[in-house]
Formats: sequence, structure tokens, C-alpha cells
Amino acid sequence: MICCCVKSENNKKYAELDAKLARKMVESRRIYPGHKSLKSMDSIIMKFPKLREGLRNIRNVFESYDNDSNGTIDIEELKKCLEELQLSLSDEEVKGLYGWCDVDGSKGIQFNEFIVLLCLIYLLSKPSSESNAESREMGPKLVESIFDPIVEVFLFLDKDGKGKLNKADVIKTLN
Repeated sequence: MICCCVKSENNKKYAELDAKLARKMVESRRIYPGHKSLKSMDSIIMKFPKLREGLRNIRNVFESYDNDSNGTIDIEELKKCLEELQLSLSDEEVKGLYGWCDVDGSKGIQFNEFIVLLCLIYLLSKPSSESNAESREMGPKLVESIFDPIVEVFLFLDKDGKGKLNKADVIKTLN
């Protein structure tokens, strides 16, 4: 199960999600060998065109499920989208993700929130490090192709390996 704290108060649910994500990122160090090939900010910048293309593709997916063209995806549109993307989640999990990702409380997922939502699903549904690379694949290549490089960049910037970025690590890397 992805969402463990659907009905929790905001601070507690975000703290639990934050802890779960930090654990996943620490675990990801063993799964993603790509971050070791990044040697400098230049190697990250070289990934920008691929990331831009992936984000364009995700925007197309978002727009195709925004049935009423209001710039947001409601919960029913989201359920249909996740089903089409072959991301099988329970109703409780979808509601939990919807609540976490509707950051502005507008009762709709905007594009930037949609990216966060897909990223959460991608990260939290990744199997543990015992699994082989074949079984790590989730849903369509579209999702994997955009989030794998992002995870690799995150791991490159996470110098202390604790699964969280801090200002000192990022500044150290930039210098």
C-alpha cells in the first residue's frame, strides 16, 4: 500500500510521507547506478532536453484527462488517468495522493501538482533493492523516462546519502 495516513492531520501525514520518501531515496542509492555517472553540473545540464521532452509528454497526458479543460484534474479524471497509465491503486490510495498533492486546496490537481503526484507514485511503488532492474519498471516508459533521471540527479546532489537535500550539499555540488 502506498498511502499510509489518508485521514491523518496535515503535519503528521506530511511527516510520515517525508520519512517514507527519505527511506526510499536512501534505498534508491543501491538501485540507481546512474547517479554515479554524473560528475558535474554539466552532466546534469546535458539531461535537460530529455527532461523537457518527458515533461511535454506528461503535459499531453494531463491535458487529455482534463476533460472539462479547466486546467485541473478532479478525482474522477485522476482515477481514469491512473487506470489508463496502468497504475493500479486502491480508492483509498488515490484519495490520499489527491489530498497530498492538491497543495493549494483547490479541489483539483493542477499540472505541477500532477507531476508531484506521478513522482510520488513512481517513488513509493518502486520495489526494494532486492528486485532486479526488469521488475522496477512501472507503468509506461513515459513515467520511467522522466523520473529516473530526476532520481539520479537527486542522488547526485544528496552527498550525505540521507535521502534529503540540504542547502549545504547543493551549494557544495554547485561549487
